Amino acid sequence: MRVELGNDFFWSVPPELTYDVYTQPEADQLTIGQLSEAWSNLARLNAAGGDVPAYALVWLADVLKAVGHQTR
Repeated sequence: MRVELGNDFFWSVPPELTYDVYTQPEADQLTIGQLSEAWSNLARLNAAGGDVPAYALVWLADVLKAVGHQTR
């Protein structure tokens, strides 16, 4: 199965601000994420086998969110 996403880059909100809905992030607090980088990290971990760091869930979530947004 192959899924092609129309975008690669996305806005990323720092974890400490993501769940603080009472504080609006300033422009200089936003960073840019990249889906192809997240996917590459996941593929590298899969190829290596062994333990997977918990942070891999963040990369997976970035990719799944993009798929969900595209297919809604």
